[in-house]
Amino acid sequence: MIRRTTAFTVALLALGLTALAGCSSDDSDSDTTNESTDDSENSETPGGEEPSGDLPQFSTEWDQLCTTQVGFPGATEYTSDPGPNVIVYMENYRDEGNYITSSRALPAGWALQEDDDYEDNSEFAAVELVGCLDRTATTPTGIDCEFDDDGTTLTLELVDASYDLTVYAATSADVIGTKSITAAETECPFIVSSEEGDTEYVATPSDDDIVNALKEFVAPS
Repeated sequence: MIRRTTAFTVALLALGLTALAGCSSDDSDSDTTNESTDDSENSETPGGEEPSGDLPQFSTEWDQLCTTQVGFPGATEYTSDPGPNVIVYMENYRDEGNYITSSRALPAGWALQEDDDYEDNSEFAAVELVGCLDRTATTPTGIDCEFDDDGTTLTLELVDASYDLTVYAATSADVIGTKSITAAETECPFIVSSEEGDTEYVATPSDDDIVNALKEFVAPS
């Protein structure tokens, strides 16, 4: 067994995870982020107008491609040119069908560049692709990691995982391609996030794993 005791904080507030950090500054950050998310979800189009079905009103609504395979005709048609072809990349790590817009570091020109004007969604028209990552299988490693949760010890077992990446054309929801990715951990992390009752820390793909899997579609050579 590999055992390590260390402080840790929340990394995925957008999923509504329970904070496991022991300092008050993390609690403050959590509150601020949750308020921002709520405002976005409750926002209405100015003047009472209904959002156009041609484009999503907010970036979170690109998950329509992942969950229902229905595209947005106002986006840019994918032509498989050398690119880069702008992509919105989304992840579902907990097998709950809840996709979040990823903040992963993608090469310049790959990701959608959003502005702060929520009344204008015209920048979404540049999107050609939507990538959806799903966890498909897990394999426990037998390695336990211990974390200090404000004086209480939390033990999580390291778990390897397999993922499927599906890339859709943003306009039509046609499947452009799929990739399989394996994520494995051999050492206990220093920072984790967890929900109450969790007993496992499931490995996730690295940024390099994601870039390599997307490259064929976003920036084909």
